[in-house]
Amino acid sequence: MRLSTLLSCALGSLHGLTQPPSRSLARSVGSVLCPPSQPVPVASSFLAQIIVFEPQYPITAGYAVELFHHSRDIPATIVALEALLDKTTGQVTRSHPRCVSLLVLSSCALCALEKAKR
Repeated sequence: MRLSTLLSCALGSLHGLTQPPSRSLARSVGSVLCPPSQPVPVASSFLAQIIVFEPQYPITAGYAVELFHHSRDIPATIVALEALLDKTTGQVTRSHPRCVSLLVLSSCALCALEKAKR
């Protein structure tokens, strides 16, 4: 099957894909399908939208976090806080805050994360 025969796929939607049995061993949960000529680059840092329910300490740049992806947990660090967001609308309420405060319960923030090197 050539990828050029696919029309479109929307993020988060379910699509059916049929592959020959010889190729089915090469993919698993979390696999990414892409053309061999354009492989998906591996990222060590990215932006993430987080929700903090009851912080014990103020969350600032340098705060250690743990990413959970399927069956793996990956250590990471918050590099920068980009914005505080409104939980219901997603609109930016404050740009480049110093920390996610203890005073506001269930805070939502956009932050830059960097995976720890293993």
